[in-house]
Amino acid sequence: MREYSAQLHRDVQTLVVAAHKSSGVVNLAAVAEGVRLGNLAENVAREDIERLVMQVAQLFGIPVEFDNLVFADIEGPDDVFARH
Repeated sequence: MREYSAQLHRDVQTLVVAAHKSSGVVNLAAVAEGVRLGNLAENVAREDIERLVMQVAQLFGIPVEFDNLVFADIEGPDDVFARH
């Protein structure tokens, strides 16, 4: 199993919590794509990030939406991806 950076893990957790606060549910594909785009240098497939998103959502008991067609707006801290 591949090791992911601490920053990628923080981004997953931050965006999962932000999505939950924003809409009460986590859109799996949208959150994973947001994390992927913020961490392009790591070259991680969206499907792998989706697995991490699912793990965090399950850990916190957050409902997950499996809608690959609609990417919800996710509001998180302004500086989450400022470094990229």
